[in-house]
Amino acid sequence: MQAYKNAICVAGTHGKTTTTSMLTHIFMQAGLDPTIMIGGFLPLLGAGHRVGKGDTIILESCEYCNSFLNFFPTVAVILDVDADHLDFFKDLADVEHSFRTFASLVPEDGLIVANGDDQNTRDTLQGLPYLSFGFDTSNTVYGKNFSEDFSEFDVIIAAASRMRRSASASSAATTR
Repeated sequence: MQAYKNAICVAGTHGKTTTTSMLTHIFMQAGLDPTIMIGGFLPLLGAGHRVGKGDTIILESCEYCNSFLNFFPTVAVILDVDADHLDFFKDLADVEHSFRTFASLVPEDGLIVANGDDQNTRDTLQGLPYLSFGFDTSNTVYGKNFSEDFSEFDVIIAAASRMRRSASASSAATTR
């Protein structure tokens, strides 16, 4: 895994397979030829894995038995943190400790992406820098204008730095 420039590890007590599959579709459509490891069957691949020739690996990263602590994420996605796998973890605090340790594996030039709507996730990552996502407009990235079945919506990126970059690019484009 350390041989990959980009290691996207998708963790959380719920939604790992779905999110890893969505990322797979995005990277495949973009022609980036990623290596994939999913904990389920993805029809696009005809399997739950694929070996690509690109510089990215996308993998479902399960917290059970702290297995995700053996990975080397450059991007850690944390979907949510709940009291799960209590046959291994003592309690929610133990689960939170494990997820915080996982997030701490991301290098300084990497990225932690986390569910800002989930209180346990926010508590777990308190003091760590991360890009938040969710429904609430306080998140860095959030959705709005949802269709009735949630199949269509707008994605809003509310980061001030992106606004400044966009404004500077627009200004530069209009300068002659």
